[in-house]
Amino acid sequence: MTDRIPFNFPEYREQRDRIFERDKGVCQSPHCLDKMPEWYLKGEDWELDHILPISKAEGFEDFVNTDTNLRVLCPFCHATRDDSNLEPTSFNSHGKLGLSYVLTKVKIKTTGNRAALNEGRVAGLGFALCKRMDEKSFETVHTPSTCKDYLNDVVYSETTGNIITAYGLTYSKQNIFTEDYGYLAVKILPFRDGSPYPTMQKDQELFETNIINLELLLRSVDRSFKIPTDKRSRLLKTVEQGAYILQVPKFYLTTTLMISLYSLIVRLGMYFDRKKSPKDYLQTFAKGADAYLWAGSIIHYNRIIQVGLPIVTGKQIGRAHV
Repeated sequence: MTDRIPFNFPEYREQRDRIFERDKGVCQSPHCLDKMPEWYLKGEDWELDHILPISKAEGFEDFVNTDTNLRVLCPFCHATRDDSNLEPTSFNSHGKLGLSYVLTKVKIKTTGNRAALNEGRVAGLGFALCKRMDEKSFETVHTPSTCKDYLNDVVYSETTGNIITAYGLTYSKQNIFTEDYGYLAVKILPFRDGSPYPTMQKDQELFETNIINLELLLRSVDRSFKIPTDKRSRLLKTVEQGAYILQVPKFYLTTTLMISLYSLIVRLGMYFDRKKSPKDYLQTFAKGADAYLWAGSIIHYNRIIQVGLPIVTGKQIGRAHV
């Protein structure tokens, strides 16, 4: 199998700069839903794509890593390209492959009784960690809730092996995380009795409008944390209207602090309209009920960017339901 040029090789950096200059920093997917604003592709927040993927390059080994087979893509188009029907003979010329850039639709089975929970937040964007059952289906391992602290409980149990009982939830380790990822279901939830809250329709529309922007925000944060491109957050659409699965990098699933930080950024992403860069958006966020939570969390966020995530052992995993 053909290998890509290692990221730390000078040849890779030179080629990357050369491709960026040739493509003028513009996403080359013919299916790009919205050409990225200048702030996004101007710096490092873009991705180098093999038009003919390395996985399908048998017989084209001398070609696959050449400039002709490389292009600039925005993170969304790179993450959601579908090569299932791509054959090497489909190659025509730079950027002319008829690839499909769509959100993969998957099924999700919801478990649990939300009425049994004692939630700190009773309506809005809800979360539930999931277990992947097969290629196209997921099942929540706890009741979806607008209180994101239940995610802390699951991460605590999965990391320590301890059974956790907190605020109506009892959970024991199910080995739901892979070596690289976990899966998080997200959806706007009504009150526990099923009735809509006053701004629910507006929030649903906002969430749907900005869902692609949310993925871009998360992938930008992933990059700030030095998570490799192929292990960054990815969005999967479910067959249920308004429900999505986020493929969460394992980086965020090792401590309660990190899953709490990730889920809070997901909340903030509901409002991300790309008028600012992800960095500026997060550094200046002051909207709605989550502004005070972010004011306390951004200290941790900036510190992790500067010095990285410490090696975690024992008590450093954090407390459950914080």
